[in-house]
Amino acid sequence: MFSTSFLELPLPLITMFIIDDVIVEKNYRLLNLLCFALSGILLLRLFSGFFQSYLLEYFRVRVSADLRRNLFNHIASLPLSFYKETQSGYMISRVLNDVSATQGLFADTILNILRSTLTLLFGTALIFIINWRLALISFLFLPLFILSILFFSKRIRSMSKETQERYAKLTLALSESLQASEVVKSFGREKGEGIKFFSKMNQFIKQSINTFLVGRTAGTITSLIGGFAPLFILWYGGKEIMEGRLTIGGFVAFNLKSLSFNNYVPTGILM
Repeated sequence: MFSTSFLELPLPLITMFIIDDVIVEKNYRLLNLLCFALSGILLLRLFSGFFQSYLLEYFRVRVSADLRRNLFNHIASLPLSFYKETQSGYMISRVLNDVSATQGLFADTILNILRSTLTLLFGTALIFIINWRLALISFLFLPLFILSILFFSKRIRSMSKETQERYAKLTLALSESLQASEVVKSFGREKGEGIKFFSKMNQFIKQSINTFLVGRTAGTITSLIGGFAPLFILWYGGKEIMEGRLTIGGFVAFNLKSLSFNNYVPTGILM
Protein backbone atom coordinates (compact mmCIF):
# COMPACT_ATOMS: atom_id res chain seq x y z
CA MET A 1 0.00 0.00 0.00
CA PHE A 2 2.82 2.40 0.83
CA SER A 3 5.08 1.48 -2.12
CA THR A 4 3.25 3.81 -4.51
CA SER A 5 3.71 6.71 -2.11
CA PHE A 6 7.43 6.05 -1.62
CA LEU A 7 7.99 5.83 -5.38
CA GLU A 8 6.62 9.36 -5.79
CA LEU A 9 9.02 10.97 -3.32
CA PRO A 10 12.27 11.01 -5.38
CA LEU A 11 10.61 12.41 -8.53
CA PRO A 12 10.81 16.12 -7.53
CA LEU A 13 14.45 15.88 -6.46
CA ILE A 14 15.48 14.07 -9.64
CA THR A 15 13.60 16.65 -11.71
CA MET A 16 15.31 19.51 -9.89
CA PHE A 17 18.73 17.91 -10.45
CA ILE A 18 18.03 17.45 -14.18
CA ILE A 19 16.94 21.07 -14.69
CA ASP A 20 19.57 22.79 -12.52
CA ASP A 21 22.61 20.63 -13.19
CA VAL A 22 22.31 18.07 -15.96
CA ILE A 23 20.78 20.37 -18.60
CA VAL A 24 23.03 23.32 -17.65
CA GLU A 25 26.15 21.14 -17.96
CA LYS A 26 24.81 19.50 -21.17
CA ASN A 27 25.48 16.05 -19.78
CA TYR A 28 23.64 13.92 -22.34
CA ARG A 29 24.73 10.60 -20.86
CA LEU A 30 23.45 11.44 -17.38
CA LEU A 31 20.25 12.92 -18.86
CA ASN A 32 19.51 9.66 -20.69
CA LEU A 33 20.30 7.64 -17.56
CA LEU A 34 18.05 9.69 -15.28
CA CYS A 35 15.16 9.75 -17.77
CA PHE A 36 15.48 5.98 -18.08
CA ALA A 37 15.39 5.72 -14.28
CA LEU A 38 12.29 7.95 -14.17
CA SER A 39 10.62 5.69 -16.73
CA GLY A 40 11.36 2.69 -14.53
CA ILE A 41 9.90 4.46 -11.50
CA LEU A 42 6.78 5.32 -13.51
CA LEU A 43 6.28 1.69 -14.53
CA LEU A 44 6.78 0.53 -10.95
CA ARG A 45 4.18 3.08 -9.80
CA LEU A 46 1.68 1.80 -12.35
CA PHE A 47 2.12 -1.85 -11.38
CA SER A 48 2.14 -0.99 -7.69
CA GLY A 49 -1.03 1.10 -8.08
CA PHE A 50 -2.78 -1.75 -9.92
CA PHE A 51 -1.85 -4.28 -7.25
CA GLN A 52 -2.88 -1.84 -4.51
CA SER A 53 -6.28 -1.26 -6.13
CA TYR A 54 -6.84 -5.01 -6.35
CA LEU A 55 -6.01 -5.51 -2.68
CA LEU A 56 -8.27 -2.63 -1.60
CA GLU A 57 -11.19 -3.94 -3.66
CA TYR A 58 -10.72 -7.47 -2.28
CA PHE A 59 -10.59 -6.07 1.24
CA ARG A 60 -13.70 -3.95 0.63
CA VAL A 61 -15.73 -6.89 -0.68
CA ARG A 62 -14.65 -9.20 2.15
CA VAL A 63 -15.47 -6.61 4.81
CA SER A 64 -18.87 -6.00 3.23
CA ALA A 65 -19.63 -9.74 3.22
CA ASP A 66 -18.54 -10.12 6.86
CA LEU A 67 -20.67 -7.15 7.92
CA ARG A 68 -23.75 -8.54 6.18
CA ARG A 69 -23.22 -12.00 7.69
CA ASN A 70 -22.76 -10.63 11.21
CA LEU A 71 -25.74 -8.31 10.82
CA PHE A 72 -27.91 -11.17 9.56
CA ASN A 73 -26.85 -13.40 12.46
CA HIS A 74 -27.63 -10.58 14.89
CA ILE A 75 -31.08 -9.98 13.41
CA ALA A 76 -31.80 -13.72 13.45
CA SER A 77 -31.00 -13.86 17.17
CA LEU A 78 -33.42 -11.05 18.08
CA PRO A 79 -36.68 -11.90 19.91
CA LEU A 80 -40.00 -12.28 18.12
CA SER A 81 -41.21 -8.94 19.49
CA PHE A 82 -38.62 -7.17 17.33
CA TYR A 83 -40.08 -8.69 14.15
CA LYS A 84 -43.58 -7.65 15.20
CA GLU A 85 -42.45 -4.01 15.62
CA THR A 86 -40.12 -3.76 12.59
CA GLN A 87 -41.20 -4.27 8.98
CA SER A 88 -39.22 -6.67 6.80
CA GLY A 89 -38.66 -4.14 4.00
CA TYR A 90 -37.02 -1.74 6.42
CA MET A 91 -34.68 -4.46 7.70
CA ILE A 92 -33.79 -5.54 4.14
CA SER A 93 -32.78 -1.99 3.25
CA ARG A 94 -30.66 -1.67 6.37
CA VAL A 95 -28.85 -4.96 5.77
CA LEU A 96 -28.16 -4.36 2.07
CA ASN A 97 -27.99 -0.61 1.50
CA ASP A 98 -26.37 0.55 4.75
CA VAL A 99 -23.58 -2.00 4.49
CA SER A 100 -22.94 -0.94 0.88
CA ALA A 101 -22.68 2.66 2.05
CA THR A 102 -20.13 1.82 4.75
CA GLN A 103 -17.93 -0.63 2.87
CA GLY A 104 -15.94 2.22 1.30
CA LEU A 105 -15.10 3.54 4.76
CA PHE A 106 -12.57 0.79 5.40
CA ALA A 107 -10.79 0.74 2.07
CA ASP A 108 -11.25 4.22 0.62
CA THR A 109 -10.99 6.16 3.86
CA ILE A 110 -9.17 4.36 6.66
CA LEU A 111 -6.44 2.73 4.54
CA ASN A 112 -5.99 5.82 2.37
CA ILE A 113 -5.67 7.97 5.49
CA LEU A 114 -2.67 5.89 6.56
CA ARG A 115 -1.06 6.18 3.13
CA SER A 116 -1.88 9.87 2.71
CA THR A 117 -0.64 10.83 6.18
CA LEU A 118 2.70 9.11 5.60
CA THR A 119 3.10 10.71 2.18
CA LEU A 120 2.13 14.11 3.57
CA LEU A 121 4.78 13.91 6.30
CA PHE A 122 7.58 12.94 3.92
CA GLY A 123 6.39 15.43 1.30
CA THR A 124 6.33 18.23 3.86
CA ALA A 125 9.90 17.49 4.85
CA LEU A 126 10.87 17.47 1.17
CA ILE A 127 9.41 20.88 0.31
CA PHE A 128 11.02 22.41 3.40
CA ILE A 129 14.37 21.06 2.18
CA ILE A 130 13.81 22.63 -1.24
CA ASN A 131 12.81 26.06 0.08
CA TRP A 132 11.57 26.61 3.63
CA ARG A 133 10.19 30.10 2.93
CA LEU A 134 8.00 28.88 0.10
CA ALA A 135 6.92 25.90 2.22
CA LEU A 136 5.74 28.18 5.04
CA ILE A 137 3.82 30.32 2.55
CA SER A 138 2.08 27.30 1.06
CA PHE A 139 0.98 26.06 4.48
CA LEU A 140 -0.76 29.35 5.25
CA PHE A 141 -3.74 28.04 3.26
CA LEU A 142 -3.96 24.73 5.15
CA PRO A 143 -5.91 26.11 8.18
CA LEU A 144 -8.53 27.63 5.86
CA PHE A 145 -8.82 24.30 4.07
CA ILE A 146 -9.30 22.36 7.32
CA LEU A 147 -11.76 24.90 8.76
CA SER A 148 -13.95 24.71 5.66
CA ILE A 149 -14.11 20.91 5.98
CA LEU A 150 -14.86 21.04 9.70
CA PHE A 151 -17.64 23.57 9.06
CA PHE A 152 -19.48 21.25 6.66
CA SER A 153 -18.55 17.81 7.98
CA LYS A 154 -21.14 17.57 10.78
CA ARG A 155 -23.99 18.67 8.53
CA ILE A 156 -22.95 16.30 5.74
CA ARG A 157 -22.81 13.34 8.13
CA SER A 158 -26.25 14.20 9.51
CA MET A 159 -27.79 14.62 6.08
CA SER A 160 -26.22 11.40 4.80
CA LYS A 161 -27.73 9.51 7.72
CA GLU A 162 -31.15 11.01 6.96
CA THR A 163 -30.78 10.02 3.29
CA GLN A 164 -30.18 6.41 4.33
CA GLU A 165 -33.26 6.56 6.55
CA ARG A 166 -35.43 7.90 3.71
CA TYR A 167 -34.15 5.17 1.41
CA ALA A 168 -35.03 2.51 3.98
CA LYS A 169 -38.58 3.90 4.24
CA LEU A 170 -38.88 3.94 0.45
CA THR A 171 -37.85 0.28 0.32
CA LEU A 172 -40.34 -0.49 3.08
CA ALA A 173 -43.18 1.18 1.17
CA LEU A 174 -42.34 -0.81 -1.98
CA SER A 175 -42.08 -4.09 -0.04
CA GLU A 176 -45.41 -3.58 1.73
CA SER A 177 -47.15 -2.67 -1.53
CA LEU A 178 -45.87 -5.78 -3.32
CA GLN A 179 -46.64 -8.11 -0.43
CA ALA A 180 -50.22 -6.81 -0.23
CA SER A 181 -50.77 -6.80 -3.99
CA GLU A 182 -53.76 -9.17 -3.80
CA VAL A 183 -55.51 -7.02 -1.19
CA VAL A 184 -54.70 -3.86 -3.13
CA LYS A 185 -56.15 -5.33 -6.31
CA SER A 186 -59.24 -6.62 -4.51
CA PHE A 187 -60.15 -3.19 -3.08
CA GLY A 188 -58.94 -1.14 -6.03
CA ARG A 189 -56.25 0.62 -4.01
CA GLU A 190 -53.67 0.81 -6.81
CA LYS A 191 -53.86 4.60 -7.06
CA GLY A 192 -53.61 5.08 -3.30
CA GLU A 193 -50.60 2.77 -3.07
CA GLY A 194 -49.00 4.60 -5.98
CA ILE A 195 -49.47 7.96 -4.23
CA LYS A 196 -47.99 6.52 -1.03
CA PHE A 197 -44.95 5.12 -2.86
CA PHE A 198 -44.30 8.27 -4.90
CA SER A 199 -44.58 10.38 -1.75
CA LYS A 200 -41.80 8.35 -0.12
CA MET A 201 -39.76 8.51 -3.31
CA ASN A 202 -40.09 12.30 -3.55
CA GLN A 203 -38.95 12.63 0.07
CA PHE A 204 -35.91 10.50 -0.73
CA ILE A 205 -35.12 12.49 -3.90
CA LYS A 206 -35.44 15.81 -2.08
CA GLN A 207 -33.16 14.65 0.73
CA SER A 208 -30.61 13.26 -1.75
CA ILE A 209 -30.50 16.54 -3.68
CA ASN A 210 -30.07 18.58 -0.49
CA THR A 211 -27.25 16.31 0.63
CA PHE A 212 -25.59 16.64 -2.77
CA LEU A 213 -25.87 20.45 -2.71
CA VAL A 214 -24.28 20.73 0.72
CA GLY A 215 -21.48 18.37 -0.27
CA ARG A 216 -20.95 20.18 -3.55
CA THR A 217 -20.84 23.54 -1.79
CA ALA A 218 -18.19 22.22 0.57
CA GLY A 219 -16.20 20.89 -2.37
CA THR A 220 -16.46 24.19 -4.23
CA ILE A 221 -15.17 26.19 -1.27
CA THR A 222 -12.23 23.84 -0.68
CA SER A 223 -11.45 23.90 -4.42
CA LEU A 224 -11.51 27.71 -4.33
CA ILE A 225 -8.98 27.71 -1.50
CA GLY A 226 -6.90 25.12 -3.31
CA GLY A 227 -7.04 27.18 -6.50
CA PHE A 228 -5.69 30.39 -4.97
CA ALA A 229 -2.83 28.61 -3.19
CA PRO A 230 -0.88 27.73 -6.39
CA LEU A 231 -1.29 31.30 -7.69
CA PHE A 232 0.19 32.69 -4.48
CA ILE A 233 3.01 30.14 -4.62
CA LEU A 234 3.71 31.15 -8.24
CA TRP A 235 3.93 34.83 -7.23
CA TYR A 236 6.18 34.26 -4.21
CA GLY A 237 8.27 31.60 -5.96
CA GLY A 238 8.88 33.98 -8.85
CA LYS A 239 10.20 36.58 -6.40
CA GLU A 240 12.49 33.97 -4.79
CA ILE A 241 13.94 33.07 -8.19
CA MET A 242 14.50 36.72 -9.12
CA GLU A 243 16.29 37.34 -5.82
CA GLY A 244 18.51 34.27 -6.26
CA ARG A 245 17.20 32.27 -3.29
CA LEU A 246 15.55 29.58 -5.45
CA THR A 247 16.49 27.90 -8.71
CA ILE A 248 14.08 27.16 -11.54
CA GLY A 249 14.59 23.46 -10.99
CA GLY A 250 13.85 23.85 -7.28
CA PHE A 251 10.67 25.78 -8.10
CA VAL A 252 9.50 23.08 -10.52
CA ALA A 253 10.29 20.36 -7.97
CA PHE A 254 8.48 22.29 -5.24
CA ASN A 255 5.35 22.58 -7.36
CA LEU A 256 5.43 18.92 -8.34
CA LYS A 257 5.22 17.97 -4.68
CA SER A 258 3.18 20.80 -3.16
CA LEU A 259 0.41 20.72 -5.78
CA SER A 260 0.02 16.98 -5.28
CA PHE A 261 -0.91 17.61 -1.62
CA ASN A 262 -4.51 18.05 -2.79
CA ASN A 263 -4.54 14.27 -3.29
CA TYR A 264 -2.99 13.48 0.08
CA VAL A 265 -4.62 15.72 2.65
CA PRO A 266 -6.44 13.09 4.78
CA THR A 267 -9.89 14.67 4.59
CA GLY A 268 -11.47 11.38 5.57
CA ILE A 269 -10.50 12.08 9.17
CA LEU A 270 -12.48 15.30 9.12
CA MET A 271 -15.47 14.15 7.10
